Amino acid sequence: MHLRRGKIAFVGAPNTTLPLLAIVLIYLANFCPHVCSLATTVPHNASENDRKALLCLRSHLSDPARALVSWGNKSFQFCHWRGVTCSTRHAGRVVALDLESLNITGQIFPCIGDLLFLSRIHMVDNQINGPIPSEIGCLTRLKYLNLSMNSITGVIPDTISSCSRIQVIDLSMNSITGVIPNTISSCSRLEVIDLGYNSITGLIPNTISSCSCLMVIRLLNNSIEGEIPISLAHCSSLQEITFSNNNLNGSIPPGIGLLPRLTFLFLPSNKIEGKIPKSLGSSVSLLRVVLGNNSLTGGIPPMLANCSSLHNLDLMKNKLNGEIPSELFNNPSLITLDLSYNKFMGPIPSSSPIAPKLQYVSLAENNLTGEIPPILERFSSLSSLILAQNKFHGSIPESLTKIPTLTVLDLAYNNLSGAVPPAIYTIKSPTYLGLGDNQLTGRIPSDIAYTLPNIRTLVMEGNHFDGPLPASLVKASNLQVLELRHNAFTGLIPSFWCLPYLTQLDLGANLFEAVDWSSLSSIPSSAQLQAIYLDNNKLHGIIPSSIGNLLKSLQMLFLSENRFTGTIPSEIGKLTNLTVLQIAGNLLSGRIPDALGNLSKLFVLGLSRNKLSGEIPQSIGNFEKLGELYMEENNLSGFQWKYSSLVGCKNLVMLNLSCNGFNGSIPPGLLSIFSLSEGVDLSYNNLNGSIPSQIGSLINLESLNVSNNQLSGEIPHAVGECLHLESLRLEVNFFNGSIPESLMSLRGITEMDLSENNLSGEIPDFFEDFSSLQLLNLSFNSLEGIVPAGGAFSNSSKVFIQGNKDLCTRTPMLQLPLCTAAPTKRKKTLHIISIVVPLATAILVLMSVVTAIISRTEIKQNNILINHSRS
Repeated sequence: MHLRRGKIAFVGAPNTTLPLLAIVLIYLANFCPHVCSLATTVPHNASENDRKALLCLRSHLSDPARALVSWGNKSFQFCHWRGVTCSTRHAGRVVALDLESLNITGQIFPCIGDLLFLSRIHMVDNQINGPIPSEIGCLTRLKYLNLSMNSITGVIPDTISSCSRIQVIDLSMNSITGVIPNTISSCSRLEVIDLGYNSITGLIPNTISSCSCLMVIRLLNNSIEGEIPISLAHCSSLQEITFSNNNLNGSIPPGIGLLPRLTFLFLPSNKIEGKIPKSLGSSVSLLRVVLGNNSLTGGIPPMLANCSSLHNLDLMKNKLNGEIPSELFNNPSLITLDLSYNKFMGPIPSSSPIAPKLQYVSLAENNLTGEIPPILERFSSLSSLILAQNKFHGSIPESLTKIPTLTVLDLAYNNLSGAVPPAIYTIKSPTYLGLGDNQLTGRIPSDIAYTLPNIRTLVMEGNHFDGPLPASLVKASNLQVLELRHNAFTGLIPSFWCLPYLTQLDLGANLFEAVDWSSLSSIPSSAQLQAIYLDNNKLHGIIPSSIGNLLKSLQMLFLSENRFTGTIPSEIGKLTNLTVLQIAGNLLSGRIPDALGNLSKLFVLGLSRNKLSGEIPQSIGNFEKLGELYMEENNLSGFQWKYSSLVGCKNLVMLNLSCNGFNGSIPPGLLSIFSLSEGVDLSYNNLNGSIPSQIGSLINLESLNVSNNQLSGEIPHAVGECLHLESLRLEVNFFNGSIPESLMSLRGITEMDLSENNLSGEIPDFFEDFSSLQLLNLSFNSLEGIVPAGGAFSNSSKVFIQGNKDLCTRTPMLQLPLCTAAPTKRKKTLHIISIVVPLATAILVLMSVVTAIISRTEIKQNNILINHSRS
């Protein structure tokens, strides 16, 4: 050992430091390829490591648009590859990846963690899938991460907390699951976090308050639950809070209202309750507050109503009450105000409004009263005024017509009365006029198509309008919805089907007498009509065959409750997109055309209350989507039920064939349509035989009516398997036997009529336990014995048992004789005695014989013993 300049050296000892480091580096290179790169320890390889990392990343991405064709091209230095930016200070080090909207697919591979100088990742609007690699935490210089609008799955890695310099995280519009990691609090420089439109669950971390620089937090359209953290109010830089469409509950923390820079507060479609914080509105930057579709209570705080910076206030669909603050209508900056679907009461504030910017006002579906104040005309910028579904009365103020920019006026569902001011029909640019369900009178002006050239929706239903429809109305070329139902309009229905944009035409429940069918042959191909309601009028004549020229876009056709005659035109079968066809309650005759079978999308077919005859056509079996079939009160007949095509209607929920001339037995297949749930009505026909046992397969059936036929046999036990049955009507048939015990399972029954049959035996006691029973008719049978006294039997208005001569009661009730004895029980007793007495006698005789034999045996044994002892 030598001393050399104060240092100790070991002569002959090898220098082990560098070889040891080399061994460690080799081990990490071979066995930990995805651990954060050690390039910082080997400076001369740094640039090459970045190039390899890019090539690794490229190898796991698919590029159908060849946007990354330059990647890997040896003639290009990788800093010039598309979307790659290198540092100007550190040569050859990648600092940014910008690959937006390039249709790239594949996964972000862990090798991205080797780009140690990366500060920006912007790969928006691609088709990247798979999880975010945990190696993202190796990017300690990362400031901006935007992977929005992709198909990324998995969870947010905890390692993202290692990105201590990150300022923007945008992972919105992906398929990310899991929770927001608590470690996000380590990102102390975070300014924007957007995780919207994913499937994130769990709570908002309380530690979020550690992100003191946070300005924007968006978590909309997830499944996040729990309460809004009180600590969020400590993020004094917050400008936007967007938690829409989650499962958040609890109340809004009061401190949220005190955030000095708060600009946007979006919390709609959650389960938030309680009152709006009194402090909300204190921020001079507050522009938009959207709290709709929650369970908020109380009133609107004065500070919020007086907020001079507020542009948009949406509190719709809550439980807010009280009067509307007058300050809202004097707010100089307010543009939109939506207080609809709440419980506000009282009148519209009538103080002089000075809100020059107000463009949209909706107060619909509240409990507002009084008259509509004429002073609303001072809202000179108003484009939409929606006051529907309140309790306003009086007349429509003519002053509303002085609002020059009004395009939507909805006053429907109030108690307004009197004539509509003529000036209403001359507003310059309305597209929506809703006057329905009031007490308004008058006629539609003859020049309405010219005075309202831009009208798209005209709703005047449920009033007292009368007179003919003006012919000019068919020239309202922009009309999309016309609803004039429940008025007293008369005369001719014009050919509205020629309007190019009309989708819904409702003229039902008026006094129209005829239809102009003449233009059915010239309907423009661009027409979009989907629903026609002409029901409940006085229309007469035949339904023309040209009705088949109506557009295939037509989905609903209502011609019921009129006076149409003739036959059903087979051309209706051309309307192949119909889902509802109602032509009930007319005077139609002849057979049901086979062509109806072409309407394979039908869900409701109503042909009842006509004079139709013949059999049900086999083509009805094509209605695989049919849910409701009504053919009652016709002259339909047929015996070959077993071939009935109705069995092909596998989605029926309601079937009514009552009041026809069907005969033969009930086909078992008909009662095997498991979807039948609302009801089956085969009453008032000529059916015979028994009820098939397949009735038990209709476990969801609510109503069964086979009354007034010629059915016989016993009531099948399987009826008791229809556990949801509420109404059972079997009266006026030839059923015999006793009331089956299985009916005790029908605990929800409200109506049961078994009258006018040949039923015998006793009335079962289980009827006493039917708490929902409102009607039990067992009259005119051959029932006997004691009548139960409890439950519905204690109310004579619910039970009918007359015409059963062998019934009696123990207490005076239902005008029946008192039971002097229980005849049926006496018979049972005598029957039991007749069996038991002979049996007991036989047993006694047998016991006597056995006893005698045993006694004789014992005597013999005793004699033997005596003789033996003597010898």
